[in-house]
Amino acid sequence: GTMSAPVTSALLPNAPTGAAVTAANSDTVTRSWATPSPAQPDITGYNVYRSPNPAFGGALLLGAGAPGYSYTDATLGPSAAGSILYYFAQSENIAGAGPPSAAAGAMVPPNPPGTPTPASSAGAVTLTWAANPAAENAAYYTVYRNPGSGFVSVGKVTSPATSFTDTPANGLATGVDYSYEITATNLGSG
Repeated sequence: GTMSAPVTSALLPNAPTGAAVTAANSDTVTRSWATPSPAQPDITGYNVYRSPNPAFGGALLLGAGAPGYSYTDATLGPSAAGSILYYFAQSENIAGAGPPSAAAGAMVPPNPPGTPTPASSAGAVTLTWAANPAAENAAYYTVYRNPGSGFVSVGKVTSPATSFTDTPANGLATGVDYSYEITATNLGSG
């Protein structure tokens, strides 16, 4: 008689579910997903892709066989600020990769604006800074003041304005040295 070797048959896995972007800043985006439904115990990992379009075609492979249910894209450069990126996950098993998940999109927050230049006069401090490039879609700037015990928000300025005057009405005190920090926010990042 003839003997044959045992054959293991496997089907491609279903797409992951629960696509979401759970965190984004100007340097990284974290994308999460859930196991396919129904649960498939033979999954060996996940492929993670990024695209400037909500369609999967032409997406860039970021991580192959990634374990777990999240992936942090740390490959963003300053030029990504203000752009909308879409992330996909794809389940993989011994038969290969299944279909991609739904897209999870995120607008990458803007880079920090230019260093503020302070000017003091009559008990007030006026800060001016360089605007973010238009491509970063900065909607507003938040001004933070630190008297040495931690930064607190003292105001917001709607873009394209690039100056803020801190006054005693905001809690500014005379005779105290302050540090200032300014952040930019676009409508898609909070």
